[in-house]
Amino acid sequence: MEKSNLRFDERLRYYNDNLFWLELSGVCDFLYLEDRPYLQRSHVGNTYKPEAPSVYSALQKDHLLELKTILSKHWQTLDDSSKSFLLDQLAKELESAPLVLYLHNTTE
Repeated sequence: MEKSNLRFDERLRYYNDNLFWLELSGVCDFLYLEDRPYLQRSHVGNTYKPEAPSVYSALQKDHLLELKTILSKHWQTLDDSSKSFLLDQLAKELESAPLVLYLHNTTE
């Protein structure tokens, strides 16, 4: 990991784990495990509630940034099918994103 300079992207509030695992998969081999090696606890006090408007907006912003990061960092190594899929995902996110997200992303 150190040689590949992989780090969590601190600009992302919710998708930093997702992006980290995607980038890690480019430099490591993964094993498939039949059973989950973890439990996810859900309770009333959870801070992550995707249905909350502020969280949903932050998730959209993170997902746009995640897609933008993957496309810009890995464009040369992605196959055509992956490029097509990611560009399609980006288009769908942009269609549903509020105008404020467009403005935010153009200034980065």
